[in-house]
Amino acid sequence: MAKLSGVYNEIGDGALGAVPASVENEMVVFGVATGGDVNRVFSCNDKNAAVEYLKRGPLAQAAVYLLAAGAIKVVPVEQDLVGTMPTEMVKEGDGPEITLSGAPNDNYVIVVTITKNGAAGVAEFKYSLNGGRLVSGYVQVPVGGTYEVPGAGVVLGFSDVGTFTAGTIYKATCSAPSYSMPKLNAAIDAFLATPYQASLFFIVGTPSDATATADLVTAVQSKLSAAEKGKRYIRAIVESANVEDEALLVATKNTSAKRVVCCAGFCELYSDIDGAYYDRSAAWPVARRALATRSHVHVGRVRDGTLDGVRSLVRDERVTPALGDDVSRFCVLRTYVETPGFFVEDDFTMAQLGSDYAQLRNGRVMDKALRIADSSLVQLVHDDFQLASDGTIAEYEAQRIESQIEQAIHNGIVAPGNASAIAFSINRFEDVASTRTIRCSTRIQVRPDAKWIEHDIAFTRTLGE
Repeated sequence: MAKLSGVYNEIGDGALGAVPASVENEMVVFGVATGGDVNRVFSCNDKNAAVEYLKRGPLAQAAVYLLAAGAIKVVPVEQDLVGTMPTEMVKEGDGPEITLSGAPNDNYVIVVTITKNGAAGVAEFKYSLNGGRLVSGYVQVPVGGTYEVPGAGVVLGFSDVGTFTAGTIYKATCSAPSYSMPKLNAAIDAFLATPYQASLFFIVGTPSDATATADLVTAVQSKLSAAEKGKRYIRAIVESANVEDEALLVATKNTSAKRVVCCAGFCELYSDIDGAYYDRSAAWPVARRALATRSHVHVGRVRDGTLDGVRSLVRDERVTPALGDDVSRFCVLRTYVETPGFFVEDDFTMAQLGSDYAQLRNGRVMDKALRIADSSLVQLVHDDFQLASDGTIAEYEAQRIESQIEQAIHNGIVAPGNASAIAFSINRFEDVASTRTIRCSTRIQVRPDAKWIEHDIAFTRTLGE
């Protein structure tokens, strides 16, 4: 049919560059708990629901702590390494011994203090699970000898023979149950088999030594590298062993893991479950700060204030500098003389020196850009395009694609402040007719953080204008 005269509109679509839903603050937490279904993904946005599902253990404690910063998903890991403790407590003073049995479900420093003289059924004691920082009420030494510490998985054994002496103190340290790498790998695989998206993993669990720390970093990096090939862009925060700095440096010297942040050192951290302070890895407050901040924001930004829930640092990088530099590559905590509080020194990943992804923030921004670019570019697959006479893509087609894709990435990255600028371009020299390939590139201008402030201050006799 002949085309009638008149006005014909070509209504464009895609120039606004619609942005897919952001997952830059979607975090998945892996660890051991006394409740929950192993290798099953559970969405948490309420503390009470998390405790009801997970019960007790490191994963439960971490989940409740993190939920103050935002919703998370949890995946209980199958426990195959039981918590450990001595069979007998160390005694300071006189009186019968106290034994330990059961299976501790977290890291505890148990302190039992006899408060009233007497035999079983008369004597009284108080106990603490965190080294004496939070103490129970008075408890009578039971006749028959056993007292199960509520919620801890630990049973105190008192002798029916002898007299307990007021003032005598008993101490013991318990380690939390954990998992082997095959069990952690199974939990990560279980999450990756779901359609859920995430940008951050937090692996709860303290490695036994420096070598186990390096093995954990390498194994998690391997999983995330494989996930990257499947269009799942994720960075992980893990704990290091509670060992000497030098041991960590030696064990991780040749480790390369651009998608893994390994946090060294411990801090005294508040528990929202029982109101006590426990020694926890620096990874816990780092993970909470990462969950609460945009991808481009440094987790150590001072103006964001002190790290939540931290009361003191067991290891302060300002006092003992050794791990928080671009050669050592550990993420550590510190204080500043100039302002009160506790902060992250730098957000190093375990990438090798010189990598663009030596900082967590750079990796998070790139991952976000990749998600946006992927969702936009996939729309071009099996589409057809007008060519120039030499088989390359026609100029107007190239400009149309550039406008559409660049706008989408700009809206998702530059507009919310994740980057300073971006540029997207189509290769005009590719023979699309023969290769069936469109080659393109994106460049992102970062928003660098100021690590050093150099200030020149002096007296002067006169001030100029």
